[in-house]
Amino acid sequence: MRVAEMTTHLEIVPAIMIGGAGSRLWPLSRVNKPKQFLNLGGKASMFQETVQRFAAPGFRAPWLMAGADTLVHVATQLEELDLDCEGIIVEPAMQGTAAAIAAIAVAFRDIDPETLLLVAPADHFIKDEAAFRAAALRAAPIAAAGSIVTFGIAPTGPETGFGYIAGSSPVSFDGQTIGYRIGENGFHEKPDLERAREFVDEGYLWNAGIFLFKASTMLDELRRHAPETLAAVMSAMDNADRRQIWRRQMLSPELETFQTAPL
Repeated sequence: MRVAEMTTHLEIVPAIMIGGAGSRLWPLSRVNKPKQFLNLGGKASMFQETVQRFAAPGFRAPWLMAGADTLVHVATQLEELDLDCEGIIVEPAMQGTAAAIAAIAVAFRDIDPETLLLVAPADHFIKDEAAFRAAALRAAPIAAAGSIVTFGIAPTGPETGFGYIAGSSPVSFDGQTIGYRIGENGFHEKPDLERAREFVDEGYLWNAGIFLFKASTMLDELRRHAPETLAAVMSAMDNADRRQIWRRQMLSPELETFQTAPL
């Protein structure tokens, strides 16, 4: 069965995390112009390429999660290539990935909690974009059924700069194996070189830091595993400054409460 046949009734909203200053590329990348907004030899910046990546059937215009100090770059680079976004969450402080994911999930609690959200960083280089989109669409029925899907990358060698994931039993849809379950011990933080070699030999994957889930599923999991983070973000979002920017919805969570979300 073709991917299109499996997912005709499902649509994915990309949620792009624009992130921080990118100190590893200093001095090119600075706080006032993080690496996501740099053109590193391609035809566009990494941020622009990420937005363009999702301009395809099965995907809606993305939501963006960005710091207030990056909004000028966001607006300029969207306009340069006539790119679109559905909305933007302005993070008042960088509280980490969990708070950012909680913020987008809470936003869609009020829009449509059954929405499929694909959270992805703005600074990833993906060589085969069609294959990536196909993988996301194949995973959509699994996420729609209530699972959180994470994406792995086949390692090219032992790498200490990535986390690793190890799958267990296969996950099937319509008779096809489309992924593997990851147990509580399936996620591994960035290892030393010796451990990285072991992970590669054992068939582990690099953790891409890309997740697909229903907003309602993520809210349930945050209530169970990170209630303090969810409570802080939910309160900050309930008191968010809401306005229109570039003819799109902008939500700016209340600063003091957002900053109480555990890192």
